[in-house]
Amino acid sequence: MITQFSTESPVILILSIIVGVAVLIMGRQIFWVFIAGLGFVLGLLFSSQYYDAQFGWQTLFISAGIAIVGAVLAYTVQRLAAGIAGLATGWYFSLVVLSYLNLDLGQIESVIPYIIGIISGILLFLYFDWGVIIASSLAGAAIITSATSLSKNVEVALLSMLAVIGIVIQSIWFMQEK
Repeated sequence: MITQFSTESPVILILSIIVGVAVLIMGRQIFWVFIAGLGFVLGLLFSSQYYDAQFGWQTLFISAGIAIVGAVLAYTVQRLAAGIAGLATGWYFSLVVLSYLNLDLGQIESVIPYIIGIISGILLFLYFDWGVIIASSLAGAAIITSATSLSKNVEVALLSMLAVIGIVIQSIWFMQEK
């Protein structure tokens, strides 16, 4: 399962933590940062799979390209980008959680992330503001946690704590806007 970054490369580690913090805290306030950050991280994960988990400029360029496309989508077709981001966030977050739970669910384990992704995409499309707050907090927490190499129990606690912190911070800012 592709949920962990290669911590051998300090560049990927630093970039993923910076992107994770930006997504965690600023996901709704600067929507395109959420979409671009999520695209960048997913680009890192997928391109590192094709290049044997080695950091190279091709990995960085692919990830940056996906981030730019995501930012342009977020700026031009916000609702569509939100639905796609919800799909990606639900898929990625469920992969991270399933890897921490270490359950043997058989064939259904590969289907669960897609089901959660589809549900997340629909919810984010329908309930934009609160959906973005929750999805970006979960995505930011998962990105930061995936960049660490701590014990599973500590990573689960960190994931939960960061998600709650992100939701609280963004909710306060959202309520102040109203």
